[in-house]
Amino acid sequence: MRVAPLVFVALVGCSGAKDEPPPIVDVGCGERPEIEGVCVGVSAAPVCADEMCSKDVACSRSWSVRDDAALADAAPKAVAGECIVLARGTYRTALKLAGGVHLLGTGASAVTVSGLTFEGAGKSLVRGVAVVGGGVVTRGVAVELDRVSVRASTGYAALAENADLTVTETTIAESAKIGITVRCTAPSGCAAGRRPRLVLRRTWVHDTRSVGVWGSSVDADLRDVVIENVHASSFLYGRGLEVNGQSTLFAPWVRIKDCADVGLAMFSSVGTLGPGLELRSVVRGLLLSKVPEGGLLADGFTIEDTSAVAILIGADSKNVTVRNGVISGTRMFGVPVDIGGIEQVGDGIEWASGAQALVEDSVHISQSGRRPAVLGAGARGTFAATLGGGDETRGVFVLDPSGSSKHPELTIAPGIKVEYGSTVPIAIDPGTSKP
Repeated sequence: MRVAPLVFVALVGCSGAKDEPPPIVDVGCGERPEIEGVCVGVSAAPVCADEMCSKDVACSRSWSVRDDAALADAAPKAVAGECIVLARGTYRTALKLAGGVHLLGTGASAVTVSGLTFEGAGKSLVRGVAVVGGGVVTRGVAVELDRVSVRASTGYAALAENADLTVTETTIAESAKIGITVRCTAPSGCAAGRRPRLVLRRTWVHDTRSVGVWGSSVDADLRDVVIENVHASSFLYGRGLEVNGQSTLFAPWVRIKDCADVGLAMFSSVGTLGPGLELRSVVRGLLLSKVPEGGLLADGFTIEDTSAVAILIGADSKNVTVRNGVISGTRMFGVPVDIGGIEQVGDGIEWASGAQALVEDSVHISQSGRRPAVLGAGARGTFAATLGGGDETRGVFVLDPSGSSKHPELTIAPGIKVEYGSTVPIAIDPGTSKP
């Protein structure tokens, strides 16, 4: 486990006296969450102590800006490879920058802009600023957000269309729409090798609406990410993380909690989840819909205090493997079900007809509101989870009154109580969100 970062406090200049190292003050994470021993989100600490901070960035030219007039002059003139360097202050100019232009501030607690749009091509860095009221939008330009705060956006907080987005030590908060959105709409197609890439590191997304992080036809790589307090928008969604459109998702050390809807939803997408995946206090924890041949591995996870169903493996999903996990305290909750209408459901795992999966004995399921698992009549694979907390007496329910002889492709481990019947409603796939 890594230790939380320490803050270096300089007494002289940017790096202190020459003969003495700067003292180290451990300020902890403050209000920011911690995961895997690191602080997540933007720190109040400055990027550097210089008035105009372009440290470690190669700038073919620097535009030094101290007021709105200078910013309005520099923004349309700056070209790829140049840097707009902002002094401390609040700038009310909504910026439109060419691809390849970098925007640099001294820190998100010291420099504020009202909105930021990139268009064209190339790669741009945004570092050490807060974006308040507007969002960060890029079309075609690969953008890196480094130690940035995006707050109170009236639309998308961060939107990348047909462009890579890398987000590091950044906080996305209080967005009226989705927190982070990356999507491929390229007319040439969004096949592997041409999809946008989404990389999140030490990023905190909280108090947004609809979806915290949403990717369509992307390759997503998340580590040390916390997504929490995602609210419904017009009574719809409120999901933590969703990927769809044949995306890939690699997500170790991701915590998703307090969402009005699904914690983590994957539609027609593949990937590896865990170790360190946490889903807590959400409605439907992990939703896997039509996982293609590439498969899905959930390896090292905790799903607790979830409503309705902890893991829903949708029909026609293939090569789903679930191991080294804990599912506990799934509560009864009214959701749309396969027989129509709204019914109370509270299951650890629901495994739809036609899905192929392996649930290993290293998965521990306990204290389910209704059943530890409900399996569809055409479910294929092996269920060998370890049941406890009363779930061992409830047992697994298979939706087919004809009995085990009709299920040659389904194996349930010895010692697990099994009941066959046709009277248990199961939650339906709610479908992808429409941002």
